[in-house]
Amino acid sequence: MDSGISGIISCYNSEAFIANTLDSIFNQTTALSSLIIVDDCSSDATIDAVHRYVTARGLDADAVSVLPNRINLGISMSYNLGIMACRTRYAMLFSHDDISHPDRVKSTLNAFAEGAAIVCSYMDVPASGQKITLPEMPSLVALGLALGNVVPAPTVSLDVDIARQNKLYFNPQNDYAEDYDLWCQYILRGYSFHVVPEFLVAYTLHDQQASVTRQAHQKLVAERVRLQYLRSLFPFLQPEQSEVLVRILLYEKHMLGHISQSFNEAILNGMEKQSVAPGVQSVYGYVRQMLTSPVSAPVTVQ
Repeated sequence: MDSGISGIISCYNSEAFIANTLDSIFNQTTALSSLIIVDDCSSDATIDAVHRYVTARGLDADAVSVLPNRINLGISMSYNLGIMACRTRYAMLFSHDDISHPDRVKSTLNAFAEGAAIVCSYMDVPASGQKITLPEMPSLVALGLALGNVVPAPTVSLDVDIARQNKLYFNPQNDYAEDYDLWCQYILRGYSFHVVPEFLVAYTLHDQQASVTRQAHQKLVAERVRLQYLRSLFPFLQPEQSEVLVRILLYEKHMLGHISQSFNEAILNGMEKQSVAPGVQSVYGYVRQMLTSPVSAPVTVQ
């Protein structure tokens, strides 16, 4: 397998956006080894637009592979097909409508060189001025996922070997929150996110996004994923107890001294009895450290 990195785009009715996205991909300071575009039965001229772009830029036909689905398979299966077709060690996931910073490939390969299994970065939203960041400490990313999808999907890249060996693919049953589900599976299988603290992707807002057209369904699926993850992360607690614990650890550390001694001991004893993967063990290590640190506040609240 080639030690380089391939790009994967899942397209559906992307004609209006794809040229700008491709510009950002082919203007990288470090080039991709190849680009795989999976078209999920677009009803517009997405494929024609891609072919026109490749011709206009004089790109080598081997550098861009277009895989048209015969039937609409959805975003999960389309990305999975791209990962399966990948012939390089690493895969960078691109959204069909977002813009990558020129150093995205370079910065991501540097992270993989340090042994990362899965990489993400900061992301900005130019239309709203929003800046999406996340903590660099892996255990805090893992805890953050217990409250919602804190990892910006358009910034993620994967070690293909690890994905294939562990069957870490997107689950079509969780379409519209398929990314959130996969990030949780990585944590539960023992892997940690390597966060590149740079704004490497600019997110494009428009009214055709799933977060707009399928918002209600997306929220339902995401909540199901979140509760499953909470139960898997802290199986010895009720989901509502786990959520309170995570919120305190992430946002209200001053409340640690108000956790009752019995609840504190239940958490510590529960973690001690669990046989978990290294990624989860690092989370437990952080929780243990926070719960056993000296605090001055009285222990009063369960």
